[in-house]
Amino acid sequence: MALLSEVVIRDFRNISDQRLKFARNLNVIVGRNGSGKSSLLEAVSVLGTGKAFTGATASDFVAKGCQSSMVTGTVEFAGCRVAMGVEKTRSATICRVDGQAVRSASSLAAYMPLVSLDAQMFQMAANAPAYRRGILDRTLFHVEQGYLVLFQRYFRALQNRNQLIRRSSKDDELRYWTEEFVTQGEELDRLRRKCVDRLNANLRMYVDLAALGDVSLVYAAGWREGTSLADALRESRDREQFLGATTVGPHRAGLKILLNGFPVKQTTSRGQSKLIACLIAEAQVRALENNGGESPLILVDDLCAELDRDSQERSLTLLLQENRQVFITAIYGDDLTIPSSSYDVRKFHVKHGVFSVA
Repeated sequence: MALLSEVVIRDFRNISDQRLKFARNLNVIVGRNGSGKSSLLEAVSVLGTGKAFTGATASDFVAKGCQSSMVTGTVEFAGCRVAMGVEKTRSATICRVDGQAVRSASSLAAYMPLVSLDAQMFQMAANAPAYRRGILDRTLFHVEQGYLVLFQRYFRALQNRNQLIRRSSKDDELRYWTEEFVTQGEELDRLRRKCVDRLNANLRMYVDLAALGDVSLVYAAGWREGTSLADALRESRDREQFLGATTVGPHRAGLKILLNGFPVKQTTSRGQSKLIACLIAEAQVRALENNGGESPLILVDDLCAELDRDSQERSLTLLLQENRQVFITAIYGDDLTIPSSSYDVRKFHVKHGVFSVA
């Protein structure tokens, strides 16, 4: 399992200077709205991915009057202890592992994989298609070796192809990038479909525990089913010339979330949607574990809102295991029913960005 044993946060939103040591299994952060509890989860997200799960930029979370924010931490991963750090200025990000600068934030994720359950995840059925596609891509980054390189090659081919279309180019350069686009795109599509199959197999394991019904994911390629990507490009040639962009491909793929065969957005309450998001997060985590990877950290922002006690307990039973570390925020700590007394648990109270152990 990936284990964040300690973190130091400086000048991050309303957290000026805090050093926190965490429990091995469950860490509960309790405080009023605006106290800093979600900021702690954001800081952990920045440490593991180089960015906040809320989508906030450095200009949003570098504390007022400060030039930068800093998050450092000690992570235990695959039997090793690793010191990680991210410094954010309003114009740059500096990432370090064991004191050495690393080129990209993906190097951080390799040491501290994490899954975030936040407002966007809880509302994913209503979010833009790109967000739901991202669920597959984030899972595949950890499950399939070389997926990040494949993903980058595809979008480089897409970018270059779009530039050539806008120039009305018909030369060998366009032919080259079209072939590259098709090669990388069809492999991307194949791996995404494989990922959906894995996630659906995991979702079926928890039908009884969730007590919701049959939750499933349906993937649609970004082009007509039964047609090769190369043929789809030929069919869409007039349209892409008119629009000046590639109109088919994995960047246009869709991912639907169904409950008992019907779209979640149309058939569920906000509480049910939240429980479904927990199910999908559990399916992601299980996919990583079943592939021989380390259990990721799980960040859950405001679990208790809109969930009754029974649903809260079901969610915790899903996500909290002996080999996992989970961080949960709540307004009232007594709202949470911990499913087992054997877990290592630590509770923090936060007020005005200052944390104390309960």
